[in-house]
Amino acid sequence: IKNLNQRGCNVTVVPFDTPADVLGEFSADGILISNGPGDIRDIPEVTSLVAALRGKYPIFGIGLGCLAIAKAGGARIIKLASGHNGGNHPVQNLLTGKLETATQCHDSTIDEKSLKGTGLKAAYKNIIDKSLEGIISEEEKLYGMMYYYDISTTPKSTTYMLDRFLDKAKETNKNA
Repeated sequence: IKNLNQRGCNVTVVPFDTPADVLGEFSADGILISNGPGDIRDIPEVTSLVAALRGKYPIFGIGLGCLAIAKAGGARIIKLASGHNGGNHPVQNLLTGKLETATQCHDSTIDEKSLKGTGLKAAYKNIIDKSLEGIISEEEKLYGMMYYYDISTTPKSTTYMLDRFLDKAKETNKNA
């Protein structure tokens, strides 16, 4: 919320089970699905919400939100052999080839092979175990990261993904 407010956004926080039609009443420019506790497979309301909003709003998912975007698109969620916890995880940005150091706390990821036909593509990969750390669909304005973009060990290095999402939200608002 602080990062969004610092960028001039008015933020409305709603519970995870808010119906899509209720969100439409807010005239939102974009939807951010935050990280949260639990397993996305146990929270079908979040996946259904993303499926209902996909293509209508730019959507940015962090952690659990990233998994919701993937699952709503038809990708498979899998448990990691060893969870990612801590502030020193090396991640490669597949869009630029650059390496980032990320703070993480998750035990699931997206089965990369299951992205085929979803409209999503791999955007970030863990250097150690080669698991997916993020997805993207520029066409549908979907962005997802498994790690905490705002508290990585190099704090300014990954906030560009939030800015990319906000640029799409502003662009969508201009076209409305």
